[in-house]
Amino acid sequence: MDGDQSQAIVRWFGDLNEPAKREFFDGRHAAGCPDGLDSETYVDWARDAASTAKMAQDFADGGEDRNRAEFWDAVCRLLMRKAGRPVDGVPDPLTELRYQGYLEAVADDRSGVEQTALRARSEAEFEAWLEVQLLHVPMPSTQKPAIRGFREGDRVILRRPFAGESRHYQQSATGTAVITNTSPAQIRLGRSAGLIDVLMDDGGLIGIDTSDLAKVDRRASVVYAPDGQSVGLQQFGQLRP
Repeated sequence: MDGDQSQAIVRWFGDLNEPAKREFFDGRHAAGCPDGLDSETYVDWARDAASTAKMAQDFADGGEDRNRAEFWDAVCRLLMRKAGRPVDGVPDPLTELRYQGYLEAVADDRSGVEQTALRARSEAEFEAWLEVQLLHVPMPSTQKPAIRGFREGDRVILRRPFAGESRHYQQSATGTAVITNTSPAQIRLGRSAGLIDVLMDDGGLIGIDTSDLAKVDRRASVVYAPDGQSVGLQQFGQLRP
């Protein structure tokens, strides 16, 4: 690695210190990471990020530390992917342009009458709109839209007992909010119906009304298997699955 490349990653890494206290790690931050470095350089910096994330989590004392843990965990995962050694199923953040397009698709809520009119005008245009509305877009937890104030990774506690077809939980059982399907139509449905998925601490996955949940003052690192469906948790700053 030449001197310019070395200085570039030093500057990028150092410039993340302040945003880590109050911002989610997203496409803006990822875009500044230098490309073309050797694998071991990325791994070395990933270890530093992982250590910072773990320390922030282990000694968390307020929201700033919890944010730092999640932020540096995301930095670690990005660097490991650049090294060709991804540690789990957490995708890179969407670019600003791609993310803005996604948010616009979420906001593009058309009534039945409007959909019928669009289809009558152009079947191809309607099919293109529908495809976007039903498309799941992989993205990290921090970019996924909130469902009535709950974001993926929020630790939650049941405010009342839950009785499903195959799962039953007592009041005060705990879990983690997850958003397994980010399609714009599904996000709007969750918001309108007030429903969100929760990965319970015993591994059960349930769909529940957000009014039956309360946040716990912590967050968790949510990871997905390569199939994009199987979901689990991992400690912030953990380099290996």
